[in-house]
Amino acid sequence: MRIPVSGNISTKDGSSNKNARMTNMLAEEKQGKSFAAVRPGLSQVAIGSGDGNGLVCFNSELVSIYGNNVYAQVQRFTGGLEQINVDLPIGYVGQSVSKGDGIFCIVCGGAIKTSYVSSDGETWNTGTLPSISGNPSFSATGYGDSLFITFAYNKSECATSTDGLSWTQRTLPISGYWGSVAYGNNIFCCISVLSDVCVTSSDGVAWSSGVLPTNGSWKSIAFNGTTFCMVSATGKYAISTDCSTWETGNLPTGYSFSKIVSMGGIFVAMSTGSSESIVAVSQNGEDWTTNSLPSAVQWSDIAANTNSFLAVASNPNTLAASSSDGENWTEITISGFSNWDFVAVGNDKFLIVDSIDDIAVLLSEELISEYIVSGSVVDNHFDFALIP
Repeated sequence: MRIPVSGNISTKDGSSNKNARMTNMLAEEKQGKSFAAVRPGLSQVAIGSGDGNGLVCFNSELVSIYGNNVYAQVQRFTGGLEQINVDLPIGYVGQSVSKGDGIFCIVCGGAIKTSYVSSDGETWNTGTLPSISGNPSFSATGYGDSLFITFAYNKSECATSTDGLSWTQRTLPISGYWGSVAYGNNIFCCISVLSDVCVTSSDGVAWSSGVLPTNGSWKSIAFNGTTFCMVSATGKYAISTDCSTWETGNLPTGYSFSKIVSMGGIFVAMSTGSSESIVAVSQNGEDWTTNSLPSAVQWSDIAANTNSFLAVASNPNTLAASSSDGENWTEITISGFSNWDFVAVGNDKFLIVDSIDDIAVLLSEELISEYIVSGSVVDNHFDFALIP
């Protein structure tokens, strides 16, 4: 039998060196039981068009029998977001939220001293934070090297955890108004938002103090895979690879930037002024361009998963905006009303948390499957034997 195929292919089975079967799924018998076997296995789902509509797979390549086109099944994000309203375990004042290896972690300081951990954003487990003198808030929480870490505001203590539930208190060399923490290049770096100091550690246990460039208003720090970048409310940026030596420069003038995140090597800094609605985008932390968020409202926080950035507003509290590149933004309406303050990512889901009430919103990107033409079958023929 002669069939058209794409290119020259081998008909030998890799394990038995016999002629390959002209099918992807075979009914076989073993120990008196029937089962389906893939010989050889498809590397992707596909369909064919034309006479016959049959597909087989050789050497991880799809071949259409008597067909003209090969259609591969692909999945893509639509840009839309599916919303789930979530009731958190108890009423609390959440002060910081982070994620790590797909796990959400919310920490609550003061007299509560409680952490909440979830892998899906819907079912939560409760942990206990260390008791620190004065019952401070925990104002900066991050994750790196399989370790959660949270910092006590205006104190010289932090706490670490491998699961977000059991915490160990650590001592810092200085106190600070800890506001943001990032991990990269095997370094934890936490910055003080009201003084030009930071603390750094390679393991979350032993800490060193550092001096930041003179500014007095550093607000947020992020790592893009190679470089740390800080932004300030006075329109400055600072970049470093080791959090010891910093280079500074000016962000686009006229705006106050207090949040920065990264995705795919891209930094996005967000202005959180009452009506500025501006983001600044950079590949290296030095060269910046500005773009506008969809509405002139008070944006409160921004996060990124592997596909998108998401910004949330606290006033009005029904708005969010998503972007795949930090430059082009789509407005999203969140049903319900609350004081959205924090947003984090776990398993590519966005968790938006109300810092006052015991509610949150879980947003997941809508994923669809569709078929695209992956190639045409050329008019070549190849002789080989068919095994029933």
